[in-house]
Amino acid sequence: MVVAVWRGPLRLLIVATDYPPKVGGVATYGIQLAQALSMTHEVTVLAAGHEERRDQAPGPTTIRVTGPMLFQYLSFAWHLLKLLRGRRFDAVLHTTWPTAVVSYLLRRIAFCPYFVSVHASEILDDRRSWRRRVKMAFRPLKMRMLHHASGLFPVSHYTAGLLDAMDLRDVPICVVNNGVDTQRFVPKRKQGFASPPRLLTVARLDAHKGHDVVLQALARLIAKGVHVRYRIVGLGEEEERLKRLTDELGIRSCVEFMGLVPDAELPGVYAESDIYIMLCREIPGRVDIIEGFGISFLEASAAGLPVIAGRSGGVPDAVIDGETGVLVAPEDVASVERVLGRMLSNVHMAMDMGRKGREWTERQMRWDMVADRIASAIRTMAA
Repeated sequence: MVVAVWRGPLRLLIVATDYPPKVGGVATYGIQLAQALSMTHEVTVLAAGHEERRDQAPGPTTIRVTGPMLFQYLSFAWHLLKLLRGRRFDAVLHTTWPTAVVSYLLRRIAFCPYFVSVHASEILDDRRSWRRRVKMAFRPLKMRMLHHASGLFPVSHYTAGLLDAMDLRDVPICVVNNGVDTQRFVPKRKQGFASPPRLLTVARLDAHKGHDVVLQALARLIAKGVHVRYRIVGLGEEEERLKRLTDELGIRSCVEFMGLVPDAELPGVYAESDIYIMLCREIPGRVDIIEGFGISFLEASAAGLPVIAGRSGGVPDAVIDGETGVLVAPEDVASVERVLGRMLSNVHMAMDMGRKGREWTERQMRWDMVADRIASAIRTMAA
Protein backbone atom coordinates (compact mmCIF):
# COMPACT_ATOMS: atom_id res chain seq x y z
CA MET A 1 0.00 0.00 0.00
CA VAL A 2 1.40 3.41 -0.98
CA VAL A 3 0.85 5.98 1.77
CA ALA A 4 0.30 9.65 0.88
CA VAL A 5 2.13 12.15 3.07
CA TRP A 6 0.95 15.72 2.71
CA ARG A 7 3.44 17.65 4.82
CA GLY A 8 6.50 19.19 3.24
CA PRO A 9 7.46 18.68 -0.42
CA LEU A 10 5.32 16.30 -2.44
CA ARG A 11 6.73 13.15 -3.98
CA LEU A 12 5.23 13.22 -7.44
CA LEU A 13 5.31 10.84 -10.37
CA ILE A 14 4.50 12.53 -13.70
CA VAL A 15 3.55 10.25 -16.62
CA ALA A 16 3.88 11.79 -20.10
CA THR A 17 3.65 10.17 -23.52
CA ASP A 18 4.09 13.60 -25.16
CA TYR A 19 7.45 14.84 -23.93
CA PRO A 20 10.58 16.31 -25.57
CA PRO A 21 12.19 15.51 -27.95
CA LYS A 22 8.59 15.47 -29.20
CA VAL A 23 7.32 18.95 -30.07
CA GLY A 24 3.95 20.57 -29.50
CA GLY A 25 1.89 22.15 -26.77
CA VAL A 26 1.36 19.00 -24.68
CA ALA A 27 5.08 18.14 -24.78
CA THR A 28 5.93 21.70 -23.70
CA TYR A 29 3.35 21.46 -20.93
CA GLY A 30 4.86 18.21 -19.67
CA ILE A 31 8.49 19.25 -19.44
CA GLN A 32 7.88 22.80 -18.21
CA LEU A 33 5.53 21.62 -15.46
CA ALA A 34 7.90 18.83 -14.42
CA GLN A 35 10.87 21.18 -14.23
CA ALA A 36 8.93 23.82 -12.30
CA LEU A 37 7.55 21.27 -9.82
CA SER A 38 11.01 19.79 -9.29
CA MET A 39 12.22 23.13 -7.90
CA THR A 40 10.27 22.57 -4.68
CA HIS A 41 9.12 18.94 -4.83
CA GLU A 42 10.61 15.50 -5.45
CA VAL A 43 9.62 14.69 -9.05
CA THR A 44 10.10 11.58 -11.16
CA VAL A 45 8.97 11.61 -14.79
CA LEU A 46 7.99 8.50 -16.74
CA ALA A 47 8.18 9.65 -20.36
CA ALA A 48 8.27 8.34 -23.90
CA GLY A 49 11.68 8.39 -25.58
CA HIS A 50 13.82 6.96 -28.35
CA GLU A 51 15.56 4.54 -26.02
CA GLU A 52 15.01 3.21 -22.52
CA ARG A 53 17.21 5.18 -20.14
CA ARG A 54 17.27 7.45 -17.11
CA ASP A 55 17.87 11.19 -17.41
CA GLN A 56 19.23 12.50 -14.10
CA ALA A 57 19.97 16.21 -14.44
CA PRO A 58 18.99 18.97 -14.57
CA GLY A 59 15.51 18.96 -13.12
CA PRO A 60 13.47 15.85 -12.34
CA THR A 61 14.67 12.27 -12.64
CA THR A 62 13.31 11.10 -15.98
CA ILE A 63 12.76 7.45 -16.91
CA ARG A 64 12.36 6.89 -20.66
CA VAL A 65 10.36 4.05 -22.22
CA THR A 66 10.30 3.17 -25.88
CA GLY A 67 8.45 1.11 -28.49
CA PRO A 68 5.44 1.37 -30.85
CA MET A 69 2.23 2.75 -29.37
CA LEU A 70 0.69 -0.54 -28.11
CA PHE A 71 3.95 -1.93 -26.72
CA GLN A 72 4.85 1.48 -25.33
CA TYR A 73 1.68 1.55 -23.25
CA LEU A 74 2.46 -1.94 -21.96
CA SER A 75 5.93 -0.70 -21.06
CA PHE A 76 4.41 2.33 -19.32
CA ALA A 77 2.14 -0.01 -17.34
CA TRP A 78 5.07 -2.21 -16.29
CA HIS A 79 7.24 0.74 -15.26
CA LEU A 80 4.35 2.39 -13.44
CA LEU A 81 3.64 -0.79 -11.47
CA LYS A 82 7.32 -1.15 -10.52
CA LEU A 83 7.58 2.48 -9.46
CA LEU A 84 4.40 2.45 -7.37
CA ARG A 85 5.27 -0.81 -5.62
CA GLY A 86 8.95 0.03 -5.19
CA ARG A 87 8.74 3.48 -3.61
CA ARG A 88 6.23 5.82 -2.03
CA PHE A 89 4.65 8.60 -4.08
CA ASP A 90 2.10 11.04 -2.79
CA ALA A 91 0.40 11.33 -6.18
CA VAL A 92 0.64 10.47 -9.87
CA LEU A 93 -0.04 13.17 -12.46
CA HIS A 94 -0.83 12.03 -16.00
CA THR A 95 -0.37 14.77 -18.61
CA THR A 96 -2.93 13.02 -20.89
CA TRP A 97 -5.66 10.50 -20.10
CA PRO A 98 -4.61 7.23 -21.86
CA THR A 99 -1.80 6.39 -19.41
CA ALA A 100 -4.12 7.21 -16.50
CA VAL A 101 -6.05 4.05 -17.38
CA VAL A 102 -3.08 2.16 -15.96
CA SER A 103 -3.38 4.01 -12.64
CA TYR A 104 -7.07 3.18 -12.59
CA LEU A 105 -6.43 -0.53 -13.22
CA LEU A 106 -3.64 -0.67 -10.64
CA ARG A 107 -5.51 1.23 -7.96
CA ARG A 108 -6.31 -1.86 -5.86
CA ILE A 109 -2.81 -3.39 -5.87
CA ALA A 110 -0.64 -0.28 -5.88
CA PHE A 111 -2.87 2.49 -4.60
CA CYS A 112 -1.81 6.06 -5.20
CA PRO A 113 -4.06 9.07 -5.86
CA TYR A 114 -3.93 9.90 -9.55
CA PHE A 115 -4.68 13.16 -11.34
CA VAL A 116 -5.13 13.92 -15.03
CA SER A 117 -4.39 17.03 -17.06
CA VAL A 118 -6.95 17.62 -19.80
CA HIS A 119 -6.24 19.71 -22.92
CA ALA A 120 -9.17 19.36 -25.35
CA SER A 121 -9.41 17.11 -28.39
CA GLU A 122 -7.74 14.10 -26.75
CA ILE A 123 -10.83 13.45 -24.56
CA LEU A 124 -13.28 13.75 -27.49
CA ASP A 125 -13.99 10.76 -29.71
CA ASP A 126 -14.14 10.23 -33.47
CA ARG A 127 -12.90 7.77 -36.09
CA ARG A 128 -10.72 10.03 -38.24
CA SER A 129 -7.51 8.02 -37.74
CA TRP A 130 -6.56 4.56 -36.50
CA ARG A 131 -5.13 6.09 -33.33
CA ARG A 132 -8.39 7.87 -32.58
CA ARG A 133 -10.38 4.73 -33.41
CA VAL A 134 -8.31 2.84 -30.86
CA LYS A 135 -8.93 5.56 -28.26
CA MET A 136 -12.64 5.54 -29.05
CA ALA A 137 -12.77 1.80 -28.41
CA PHE A 138 -11.48 2.49 -24.92
CA ARG A 139 -14.16 5.10 -24.17
CA PRO A 140 -15.94 3.03 -21.44
CA LEU A 141 -12.59 2.50 -19.71
CA LYS A 142 -11.78 6.20 -20.14
CA MET A 143 -15.02 7.20 -18.43
CA ARG A 144 -14.37 4.86 -15.49
CA MET A 145 -10.83 6.22 -15.20
CA LEU A 146 -12.11 9.82 -15.11
CA HIS A 147 -14.78 8.95 -12.53
CA HIS A 148 -12.17 7.43 -10.19
CA ALA A 149 -9.55 10.17 -10.58
CA SER A 150 -8.67 12.15 -7.47
CA GLY A 151 -8.79 15.30 -9.57
CA LEU A 152 -8.79 16.67 -13.12
CA PHE A 153 -6.86 19.71 -14.35
CA PRO A 154 -8.38 21.22 -17.53
CA VAL A 155 -6.06 23.83 -19.03
CA SER A 156 -8.89 26.26 -19.85
CA HIS A 157 -12.48 27.03 -18.95
CA TYR A 158 -13.49 25.74 -22.38
CA THR A 159 -11.93 22.35 -21.60
CA ALA A 160 -13.61 22.37 -18.19
CA GLY A 161 -16.89 22.73 -20.08
CA LEU A 162 -16.09 19.58 -22.07
CA LEU A 163 -15.63 17.71 -18.79
CA ASP A 164 -18.85 19.14 -17.37
CA ALA A 165 -20.69 17.74 -20.38
CA MET A 166 -19.43 14.27 -19.44
CA ASP A 167 -21.37 14.41 -16.17
CA LEU A 168 -18.40 13.52 -13.95
CA ARG A 169 -20.25 13.75 -10.65
CA ASP A 170 -18.17 14.16 -7.50
CA VAL A 171 -14.88 14.35 -9.41
CA PRO A 172 -12.92 17.47 -8.35
CA ILE A 173 -12.15 19.69 -11.35
CA CYS A 174 -9.75 22.63 -11.14
CA VAL A 175 -8.88 24.85 -14.11
CA VAL A 176 -5.13 25.47 -14.20
CA ASN A 177 -4.03 27.45 -17.25
CA ASN A 178 -0.80 26.75 -19.10
CA GLY A 179 2.25 28.86 -18.35
CA VAL A 180 5.28 30.44 -19.99
CA ASP A 181 8.98 30.85 -19.24
CA THR A 182 9.31 34.63 -18.87
CA GLN A 183 13.08 34.40 -18.54
CA ARG A 184 13.37 32.66 -21.89
CA PHE A 185 10.84 34.74 -23.82
CA VAL A 186 11.66 38.40 -23.29
CA PRO A 187 10.83 41.64 -25.14
CA LYS A 188 13.33 43.36 -27.39
CA ARG A 189 13.86 47.05 -26.72
CA LYS A 190 12.44 48.98 -29.67
CA GLN A 191 10.88 52.37 -30.32
CA GLY A 192 8.26 51.13 -32.78
CA PHE A 193 7.58 48.57 -35.48
CA ALA A 194 10.16 47.48 -38.01
CA SER A 195 9.87 48.71 -41.58
CA PRO A 196 7.99 46.87 -42.91
CA PRO A 197 6.24 45.50 -39.79
CA ARG A 198 6.67 41.77 -39.14
CA LEU A 199 3.78 39.45 -38.35
CA LEU A 200 4.37 36.02 -36.84
CA THR A 201 2.55 32.73 -36.37
CA VAL A 202 4.15 29.79 -34.55
CA ALA A 203 2.04 26.66 -34.96
CA ARG A 204 1.68 23.39 -36.77
CA LEU A 205 0.33 23.98 -40.26
CA ASP A 206 -3.05 22.41 -39.51
CA ALA A 207 -6.45 23.44 -40.86
CA HIS A 208 -7.74 24.83 -37.55
CA LYS A 209 -4.85 27.27 -37.04
CA GLY A 210 -6.27 29.75 -39.56
CA HIS A 211 -3.16 30.57 -41.59
CA ASP A 212 -5.30 30.81 -44.74
CA VAL A 213 -7.51 33.55 -43.26
CA VAL A 214 -4.44 35.53 -42.24
CA LEU A 215 -3.12 35.29 -45.80
CA GLN A 216 -6.43 36.51 -47.25
CA ALA A 217 -6.61 39.47 -44.86
CA LEU A 218 -2.97 40.25 -45.59
CA ALA A 219 -3.61 40.26 -49.34
CA ARG A 220 -6.39 42.82 -48.87
CA LEU A 221 -4.13 45.11 -46.88
CA ILE A 222 -1.25 44.78 -49.32
CA ALA A 223 -3.62 45.64 -52.19
CA LYS A 224 -4.38 48.88 -50.33
CA GLY A 225 -0.70 49.78 -50.17
CA VAL A 226 0.15 48.46 -46.69
CA HIS A 227 3.72 47.13 -46.45
CA VAL A 228 4.09 44.13 -44.15
CA ARG A 229 5.93 40.80 -43.89
CA TYR A 230 4.47 37.59 -42.51
CA ARG A 231 6.62 34.81 -41.06
CA ILE A 232 5.17 31.34 -40.52
CA VAL A 233 7.01 28.95 -38.19
CA GLY A 234 6.01 25.30 -38.26
CA LEU A 235 5.41 22.25 -40.42
CA GLY A 236 2.25 20.32 -41.22
CA GLU A 237 -0.08 18.88 -43.80
CA GLU A 238 -1.39 22.30 -44.86
CA GLU A 239 2.01 23.59 -46.03
CA GLU A 240 1.61 23.00 -49.77
CA ARG A 241 -1.94 24.34 -49.82
CA LEU A 242 -0.86 27.50 -48.01
CA LYS A 243 2.05 28.04 -50.38
CA ARG A 244 -0.30 27.69 -53.36
CA LEU A 245 -2.65 30.20 -51.72
CA THR A 246 0.14 32.77 -51.33
CA ASP A 247 0.87 32.39 -55.05
CA GLU A 248 -2.80 32.74 -55.99
CA LEU A 249 -3.09 35.87 -53.84
CA GLY A 250 0.10 37.32 -55.31
CA ILE A 251 1.79 37.87 -51.95
CA ARG A 252 4.51 35.20 -51.99
CA SER A 253 7.27 37.83 -51.73
CA CYS A 254 5.76 39.06 -48.44
CA VAL A 255 5.42 35.64 -46.79
CA GLU A 256 8.24 33.51 -45.38
CA PHE A 257 7.71 29.84 -44.53
CA MET A 258 10.42 29.24 -41.94
CA GLY A 259 9.73 25.57 -41.27
CA LEU A 260 10.61 24.09 -37.90
CA VAL A 261 12.79 26.57 -36.02
CA PRO A 262 15.22 25.06 -33.44
CA ASP A 263 13.94 25.49 -29.92
CA ALA A 264 16.94 27.59 -28.90
CA GLU A 265 16.25 30.09 -31.70
CA LEU A 266 12.52 30.49 -31.09
CA PRO A 267 12.72 33.28 -28.46
CA GLY A 268 14.73 35.38 -30.93
CA VAL A 269 12.10 34.89 -33.63
CA TYR A 270 9.41 36.22 -31.29
CA ALA A 271 11.56 39.14 -30.14
CA GLU A 272 12.27 40.24 -33.72
CA SER A 273 8.55 40.30 -34.60
CA ASP A 274 5.99 43.08 -34.10
CA ILE A 275 2.55 41.41 -34.01
CA TYR A 276 1.57 37.83 -33.22
CA ILE A 277 -1.44 36.43 -35.07
CA MET A 278 -3.07 32.99 -34.95
CA LEU A 279 -6.71 32.58 -35.94
CA CYS A 280 -7.61 29.28 -34.26
CA ARG A 281 -11.06 28.06 -35.26
CA GLU A 282 -13.38 25.14 -34.67
CA ILE A 283 -14.13 23.13 -37.81
CA PRO A 284 -17.48 21.29 -37.86
CA GLY A 285 -16.95 17.57 -37.51
CA ARG A 286 -13.27 17.91 -36.55
CA VAL A 287 -13.11 17.31 -32.82
CA ASP A 288 -9.56 16.04 -33.32
CA ILE A 289 -8.26 19.59 -33.88
CA ILE A 290 -9.42 22.04 -31.22
CA GLU A 291 -7.26 24.66 -29.54
CA GLY A 292 -7.54 23.83 -25.85
CA PHE A 293 -5.45 26.85 -24.82
CA GLY A 294 -2.59 28.01 -27.06
CA ILE A 295 0.81 28.25 -25.34
CA SER A 296 2.24 30.26 -28.23
CA PHE A 297 -0.05 33.17 -27.28
CA LEU A 298 1.65 33.33 -23.89
CA GLU A 299 5.09 33.10 -25.49
CA ALA A 300 4.18 36.06 -27.70
CA SER A 301 2.87 38.07 -24.75
CA ALA A 302 5.98 37.30 -22.72
CA ALA A 303 8.01 38.60 -25.68
CA GLY A 304 6.02 41.84 -25.53
CA LEU A 305 3.99 41.30 -28.71
CA PRO A 306 0.37 42.38 -29.18
CA VAL A 307 -1.77 39.40 -30.15
CA ILE A 308 -4.58 38.87 -32.66
CA ALA A 309 -6.33 35.58 -31.96
CA GLY A 310 -9.32 33.61 -33.16
CA ARG A 311 -12.07 33.46 -30.57
CA SER A 312 -12.47 29.69 -30.27
CA GLY A 313 -11.81 26.82 -27.89
CA GLY A 314 -9.73 27.78 -24.88
CA VAL A 315 -8.06 30.78 -26.54
CA PRO A 316 -9.95 33.37 -24.40
CA ASP A 317 -7.96 32.06 -21.41
CA ALA A 318 -4.68 32.78 -23.23
CA VAL A 319 -5.49 36.29 -24.54
CA ILE A 320 -7.14 39.05 -22.51
CA ASP A 321 -9.37 40.69 -25.11
CA GLY A 322 -8.74 44.42 -25.37
CA GLU A 323 -5.70 44.29 -23.06
CA THR A 324 -3.04 41.83 -24.22
CA GLY A 325 -4.56 41.52 -27.68
CA VAL A 326 -7.77 41.31 -29.68
CA LEU A 327 -10.05 38.30 -30.15
CA VAL A 328 -11.72 38.14 -33.56
CA ALA A 329 -14.17 35.91 -35.40
CA PRO A 330 -11.59 33.54 -36.94
CA GLU A 331 -13.40 33.01 -40.27
CA ASP A 332 -14.29 36.67 -40.88
CA VAL A 333 -11.61 37.94 -43.28
CA ALA A 334 -12.99 41.50 -43.28
CA SER A 335 -12.92 41.66 -39.48
CA VAL A 336 -9.37 40.31 -39.36
CA GLU A 337 -8.30 42.84 -42.00
CA ARG A 338 -9.87 45.66 -39.99
CA VAL A 339 -8.25 44.67 -36.68
CA LEU A 340 -4.86 44.03 -38.24
CA GLY A 341 -5.02 47.31 -40.16
CA ARG A 342 -5.88 49.23 -37.00
CA MET A 343 -3.01 47.62 -35.10
CA LEU A 344 -0.53 48.38 -37.89
CA SER A 345 -1.63 52.01 -38.11
CA ASN A 346 -1.79 52.59 -34.34
CA VAL A 347 1.64 51.46 -33.19
CA HIS A 348 1.26 53.06 -29.75
CA MET A 349 -1.91 51.06 -29.03
CA ALA A 350 -0.31 47.84 -30.27
CA MET A 351 2.86 48.27 -28.25
CA ASP A 352 0.82 49.10 -25.15
CA MET A 353 -0.97 45.75 -25.54
CA GLY A 354 2.40 44.06 -25.83
CA ARG A 355 3.58 45.77 -22.64
CA LYS A 356 0.44 44.69 -20.77
CA GLY A 357 0.90 41.16 -22.07
CA ARG A 358 4.43 41.05 -20.71
CA GLU A 359 3.28 42.34 -17.32
CA TRP A 360 0.44 39.80 -17.19
CA THR A 361 2.69 36.82 -17.95
CA GLU A 362 5.22 37.92 -15.32
CA ARG A 363 2.53 38.55 -12.73
CA GLN A 364 0.30 35.48 -13.24
CA MET A 365 1.38 33.04 -15.92
CA ARG A 366 4.89 31.81 -15.09
CA TRP A 367 5.42 28.05 -14.96
CA ASP A 368 6.48 28.19 -11.31
CA MET A 369 3.08 29.72 -10.53
CA VAL A 370 1.35 26.98 -12.53
CA ALA A 371 3.32 24.37 -10.57
CA ASP A 372 2.28 25.94 -7.26
CA ARG A 373 -1.38 25.87 -8.32
CA ILE A 374 -1.13 22.22 -9.35
CA ALA A 375 0.63 21.21 -6.14
CA SER A 376 -1.84 23.11 -3.97
CA ALA A 377 -4.78 21.52 -5.80
CA ILE A 378 -3.29 18.05 -5.43
CA ARG A 379 -2.97 18.54 -1.66
CA THR A 380 -6.55 19.80 -1.38
CA MET A 381 -8.17 17.24 -3.67
CA ALA A 382 -6.38 14.21 -2.24
CA ALA A 383 -7.02 15.30 1.34
